[in-house]
Amino acid sequence: MRGILFIICITIAFTCYSQNMNDKSAEVSINKVWKFIKYDIVKRNYSKELSFRGDENVEYLDLSEKDTARFVSKDHNKPPERIPYKIADNIIFMASENNSLIGFKIWKLTANELILLITYPKTFKEPEDNAVTMLFESK
Repeated sequence: MRGILFIICITIAFTCYSQNMNDKSAEVSINKVWKFIKYDIVKRNYSKELSFRGDENVEYLDLSEKDTARFVSKDHNKPPERIPYKIADNIIFMASENNSLIGFKIWKLTANELILLITYPKTFKEPEDNAVTMLFESK
């Protein structure tokens, strides 16, 4: 009887340990290199048209360093632009050229996909009407 209880206890402990290890391996990290795919428009209000022309020269967004983002251009003769960033309240805050903050809401994050929603400047709120997103895939 003690042998059976011992085997049951070992089985339960092993199952819990393996489940814990699987949960840790399934953790998703934003801190890696992301390949830019496209800008997209989330249409919430079909009566309003949204025109947006983004800079499509970005090839990669490198967030592998926890405090400095690198934008790698498709023009490989240009050095990557390095910008300090921090993440708070599911928003990536980056300094712009005039030192004001720009906010990108992390709209979707999986192991292979990152969607950033461009927020309103200064308030960092989602647009109530149509919104622009940036789609990235992990490299």
